[in-house]
Amino acid sequence: ILQQAGHSLTTVQAGNEAISLLVHKSYDLLVVSPELHDWSGCDFIRLVRRLQNTRELPVIFLSGDESGQPQCGAARVTTLSPTA
Repeated sequence: ILQQAGHSLTTVQAGNEAISLLVHKSYDLLVVSPELHDWSGCDFIRLVRRLQNTRELPVIFLSGDESGQPQCGAARVTTLSPTA
């Protein structure tokens, strides 16, 4: 959907790879899975919130879990999950 709307996307499978990209390049939005290959999605978001250049970056936590909010504490995320 985002590509069809003319946005460019960068896709990674691992949190370490994503952090490396975030340190060197600017992004407008992060879409994060609950489980990355090397980290939990919540741990990844917590680190993103501690980095100066990504502290205010919007994050969408894309989950297949129908229960709603992830247990990310105060990580300030928007969760999208299936609706009943």
